[in-house]
Amino acid sequence: MTNSLTEDLSHYVRRIMRMKGLTLRDVEIRSKGRITDGYVSGIISGAAKNPSVEKVMALAAGLEVRPDELFYVACGLSGRPSGILNPPDTSYAQNALELMQKIIIHPDLMKIVQEAVALTPVEREIALRAIRRLTGPKARARRNRGDA
Repeated sequence: MTNSLTEDLSHYVRRIMRMKGLTLRDVEIRSKGRITDGYVSGIISGAAKNPSVEKVMALAAGLEVRPDELFYVACGLSGRPSGILNPPDTSYAQNALELMQKIIIHPDLMKIVQEAVALTPVEREIALRAIRRLTGPKARARRNRGDA
């Protein structure tokens, strides 16, 4: 079981795809077809809960993240075992810079971030759940149908 500080696989994949601006098809293409867009969708929705080692490796390639990082997330672990030396990972810093650029470009995003910083941890969790409802698969389906 994961603790509240760990991120489950579906949220991790969704977050990385959002940060990198990837579609399900992009992940499939980057993996050279070793994982399908449908399988990635299943991971995000929680339908595919126990991916094989091959699928985790393919997903890592498709997301362009380090496979060991993805394995830890898939296993519900928050960190690496002590004693393992890791090469410097600049992807987090790069992703943070890209996100900051998007925030700066869009004044409404800047306002959202400014408001979020003032929230308590409990309020941030509530806000995050609300945002996930707005951006989740059901909300996207409603927007695509024109219901929203």
